[in-house]
Amino acid sequence: MFQVLFVLLLFIPHIYATCEINHFDLWTCALKDACMNKFQLHSAIRRKKTQNLKKPYLLAVEGSQYHKLFQDCDHNQDGCISMFDIKNAGKACERTCTWRNTMKDLLC
Repeated sequence: MFQVLFVLLLFIPHIYATCEINHFDLWTCALKDACMNKFQLHSAIRRKKTQNLKKPYLLAVEGSQYHKLFQDCDHNQDGCISMFDIKNAGKACERTCTWRNTMKDLLC
């Protein structure tokens, strides 16, 4: 039992390191030196032609009108996510690799 646990703990950092896009690269690509409110985010995601389940996945994770995303990432609570907000929000704003890849496909 201990050996299995040790092997799992050994490979967990490798699993997280294999994501093709990191947190700051995603937001740099998505925001392009501007800020984005809920309506702009929704519009940008709606315009992209992708697989049918990517958009519902984001809404399932973030809630209607991306409530959780703005709660976690909009550091100054002005209704607009900017790189300043992303840098100051800390770990609460970071998302899973699947989420980052989905957003990259939809916004970049």
